[in-house]
Amino acid sequence: MESKEFARGRKRLRMISEIVRVGGTVCVPIRMLMGWFGYSYRGALINRVIRDALKECEIETDPDFADGELPPRTIVRVRSLPQRGGARE
Repeated sequence: MESKEFARGRKRLRMISEIVRVGGTVCVPIRMLMGWFGYSYRGALINRVIRDALKECEIETDPDFADGELPPRTIVRVRSLPQRGGARE
């Protein structure tokens, strides 16, 4: 069973993916992105959880939110994942 924070984080990412899919731009501070999932710091497990949720929604951040060199106040742009290999199944 997933936590309430994780469910809320996924819901926000799904809403953002819809905005991005129609050409909208969404920028989010890394700290806010982590907070949506109930986290206040980055670590390997936390990065994987958030990255999996981003992938599920077919979006990614630019720059990569998990880059340890970026301070948590850095604002990342959310964009659609690049299409690979033509049409989707």
